[in-house]
Amino acid sequence: MRIYPKITIIVLISFLFISVPSPKAEAMEPISISLLAAALAPIVLPYVVKAMPYVWKGIVNMSSAMLDVGVEFARMGYLMLGFFECTIGIPFGLFPAGVDNLIDGSIAPFKAMVQMCLVPFKTFGMI
Repeated sequence: MRIYPKITIIVLISFLFISVPSPKAEAMEPISISLLAAALAPIVLPYVVKAMPYVWKGIVNMSSAMLDVGVEFARMGYLMLGFFECTIGIPFGLFPAGVDNLIDGSIAPFKAMVQMCLVPFKTFGMI
């Protein structure tokens, strides 16, 4: 008997969210955007010129950070290399190297995730 008020409240709140009209999207035409950009270009250009060294520094920092991420993703290949060294390379004495490669390859996805999380900080020069 006590469940009906809860269901009634859920139905009323659901109806409230469904019945509210969604806002209409208002977009500008491409011609208006290009005219606005042409009108604002003389005003914005000096600021863009002043900001360019910082933008380039951010691009360089981001490229080095993404290179670190790529290196960690490439180290995931050590997992397969270590597997083959531990199985096929046992007669050749490659088992210890295979274990090292298995460990490096197993840790690589987590290191890549950490490096990916650090990309924004490295881009802005915080690290």
